[in-house]
Amino acid sequence: VYQHLADFRGDFFLVPTAYQTGDGASWTRNNYRYLDQLTIAKVFHAKTLPMLLTENTSLADHTAITHAATIELLHQFMNHSNQELTIDYAPSKPLVQAAFESGQYQYAIFSKQDFQPTDTLKIIREYHPEMVWCLYQIK
Repeated sequence: VYQHLADFRGDFFLVPTAYQTGDGASWTRNNYRYLDQLTIAKVFHAKTLPMLLTENTSLADHTAITHAATIELLHQFMNHSNQELTIDYAPSKPLVQAAFESGQYQYAIFSKQDFQPTDTLKIIREYHPEMVWCLYQIK
């Protein structure tokens, strides 16, 4: 959407303030980058979907996948469990879940929605975060 703001003049655009991408883009950076193209119409907070920290117990390769916005939760787990993980990023939580469920990673964090634990795919922890949202109007 950011690359096509001119196509959506007058429309509204909702962004979580935790927005981040693996390449360093973030809500903070974009708020300033597109200052002349966006006006903040409203800011509010709401609970997000519950999120899960999951483990594939059939793997012991110390790999993890997450969305960039949830990396802090993974860092907390690494500190608590006293282990280093090789972390990959996916552009969305559904893609994180798909990669995890296909057996590519030992750990993952994604939205709870439709995850079904199995004998080897376990839930380690469930999170119930709140998020601050910014509603922009595109100039």
